[in-house]
Amino acid sequence: MERIVPINALVGPDKYALKCPNVIVPDMIVVHNTANNAPAENEIAYMKRRPDPTSFHLAVDHQKIVQGLPLNRNGHHASATSGNESSIGLEICYSINDADIDKFMAAERLACKWIAQYMIEHNWDIGQIRKHQDFYPKYCPHRTLTLGWIRFLNMISAEIIAQTYVPTPVPVAPVPVIPIPVAPIVMRHNVGELVTFGSCYKSSTSKVGFPPNGEAVVPSVGMGRGTITKVYPGTNNPYLINNGQCFVNDGDIRPAGSNPTRPATTPAPQPAQAPPIQIRLGVGSIVRVRVGSKTYKGGSVAAFVFTKKYRIDELKGDRAVLDVKGLCTAFRISDLIPG
Repeated sequence: MERIVPINALVGPDKYALKCPNVIVPDMIVVHNTANNAPAENEIAYMKRRPDPTSFHLAVDHQKIVQGLPLNRNGHHASATSGNESSIGLEICYSINDADIDKFMAAERLACKWIAQYMIEHNWDIGQIRKHQDFYPKYCPHRTLTLGWIRFLNMISAEIIAQTYVPTPVPVAPVPVIPIPVAPIVMRHNVGELVTFGSCYKSSTSKVGFPPNGEAVVPSVGMGRGTITKVYPGTNNPYLINNGQCFVNDGDIRPAGSNPTRPATTPAPQPAQAPPIQIRLGVGSIVRVRVGSKTYKGGSVAAFVFTKKYRIDELKGDRAVLDVKGLCTAFRISDLIPG
C-alpha cells in the first residue's frame, strides 16, 4: 500500500508563538469534526489567518489530507491543556450537512488510513486515539459520535490489519518418506545348468520365438538342449544358451537331469502410515484469535483483537481465557491459532 503523505501547508515560523509555541513528542491523536462544509485546504487556510491561537495539525476531506502545523509542535484544538500539550489535532471535513454524508464517510475512511499508518510507524495502541469530548464537555466529533465512536475505532483497527497483517503459517511436521523395498529378481535357472527347451529367441528382448535347430536339437523329443552360459536378469529371454546359440526363457525350459525349484519370494513390506499431525495448546501457549471469531459465549470481538498475540491463562475443556490481566476474554480453543 502506498504511503499517505499530507499536503504541506504549514504555518510560517513567525506564527509559531501564536499557533504552536511548544516542541512536543506526540502521544495521542485527538479527533474532531469541522462542523462545516468546506474542503481541507480551506479549513487549514482559515485556521492560519485567524488572529487567535486556535490551531490544529491536519484537515481531512474526501480526497486529501492537508497539514497546517508541524507534528512536533503543539496546537490549540482540545479546549484543555491536557488535550493540547502532547497531541496531534485532526479535523474531519464535511460533517455539518446530511447532503454531504458521502463526502464525510469518505473523509473518515481516509482519516482512518492515515491514523493506522501513523500508529504502525510509531508502535501506538488503539487507546492513543482520543476524541475532543474526552477533554471538554462538547459533543465533538459530532457526526462521528452520532455514527458510533467504537465503529470509528474498528475502522482504524481494520486498516491496521489491512496494512500489516500477514497470516502466521501453521508449522507442519514433514511426512517421512519410507522407501518400498523392491523384491530381488530370482532366477529359476543358473549358469552351467543343462536345460531342455521348446523355443529359441534371437535376443534377450525379442518377443518372437522359433523352433530349436542345429546341433542343439534332440530328435527323440523334438526339443533343443543346451547349457546356460550367461544370465540377463529382468529381460524377456534371460538365458543365453551355449555362448550365443540362442536365448530362452522360463516358460520354454524343461530341466534336463535336475529339476531346481524356484526359491520362495518374500512379500515386500508395506510402508508405515505417517502419524497424524497434532498441534496442542495449553496454559502458557501464545496464540492469535482467528479473524472473524466470536467470544466463547458468542459475543462480538473488536477488530484490533485479531492483530495481537495473547497468552492462554486458563484452559478448561474447549474454553480458553486469554490474558487475564488485560483482554481477559474466553474463546473456543478451535478459534485460536498458535502464535
